[in-house]
Amino acid sequence: MDIDNFKSVNDTLGHAGGDEALKLLADTMRLVFGTHVLMARFGGDEFVLCIQNRDQEGVQAQLDKLVRSMCQTFTYGGGSVPLSISLGAVYMTEKVPYEKLFKEADSVLYEVKTRGKNSFEIRKI
Repeated sequence: MDIDNFKSVNDTLGHAGGDEALKLLADTMRLVFGTHVLMARFGGDEFVLCIQNRDQEGVQAQLDKLVRSMCQTFTYGGGSVPLSISLGAVYMTEKVPYEKLFKEADSVLYEVKTRGKNSFEIRKI
C-alpha cells in the first residue's frame, strides 16, 4: 500500500508533515488490524502488511475500513492536503515464493492506482 500523491504532501507540508502523515498511516493500521499483524515500512511511503490465518471477507472488511479511515483532509503546520491510500493485496491459497507474492501485490497496487486511487483490491494467487 502507499499514500496517494505523497509527493504533494511533502511539497505542501514539508518533510516533517510527510513524516506525520506516515505516522498517521502506521497508527491507523494498528487501530484497524491490532497487534497480531506484521506491518513494515517497505520504502518511502510504501507499507507491507502480512496477515495470517484470517478469512478473506474479514480481511476485506478491515482493508475497506483502513482505506476509508485514511481518506481525509490532513492538516499539519497550518497547511492541509487531501490524503488517501491505495492498496493492492494478494490472498494466498498455497505457498508461493516471496518474490512472486511481492510482484503480484505490486501489480495489483499499480492497477488500483491506475483506476483512480483511494481504493483497494484483493487478488487470489
